[in-house]
Amino acid sequence: MFTGIFSSSLQRKFCEGFLFFPIKRLRQYGHFIFKQYKPRSGVKAVLDHQTGKFDFHARYAFELSRLIADKAIPQASLVIGKMEALYEVIREGTHNSPDMYPDFNDVITGYYHAITTYNGVVLGNLQEEMKPALKKKVSERMFEDMGYDHHIKVQRLIKEFVGQSQAIVAFLQSCVDKDYGFPANYSSLELTDLITGIKQVITIQRNLIASLQAWGNADKLQGRQVYYN
Repeated sequence: MFTGIFSSSLQRKFCEGFLFFPIKRLRQYGHFIFKQYKPRSGVKAVLDHQTGKFDFHARYAFELSRLIADKAIPQASLVIGKMEALYEVIREGTHNSPDMYPDFNDVITGYYHAITTYNGVVLGNLQEEMKPALKKKVSERMFEDMGYDHHIKVQRLIKEFVGQSQAIVAFLQSCVDKDYGFPANYSSLELTDLITGIKQVITIQRNLIASLQAWGNADKLQGRQVYYN
């Protein structure tokens, strides 16, 4: 069967040429050329699954790309902006009382580095990986590179970041509850607003994980269907 390592555009050109120069004992079905050894071999059912494979992956890639572009990156950027404003407050407070809020300073600085790296590297790279899948002409190799194992690795990175986010939410909430442990020139209302923003980041990351899991599970199911057919 003429598929797999070839691009879909090259495959179509080959099939178009096959109409004019047919090869003996080979048959054409859609954009596929195959040899049928038995009258009821089920080849066409397999080809039907293969035909929908590109659209199947593109749909999940589109949903994931939209989620990253419309929600994940903007919300993380919003939190980063709030943390940069908070950092300025911390710097002023530290200048006046350098030893007053060491734990708060360390936690804020650590999470700031974590979220900026995550937003720029993890989400940025994931968004770039989705771009080829949104093109009209897509190679199957591209989908193989974004297979189940890759999905698991990305999910692991997202879950690690979610854990970091949950930890800082718990810490900041304890500061709000005690009304102590953060710079006096930064109100508890501002801190609560930051907590809300980070919680929204967490929710979006969980949606990303769910989307990746759905894609990976559907990919495995697709593979089983093709195998059994």
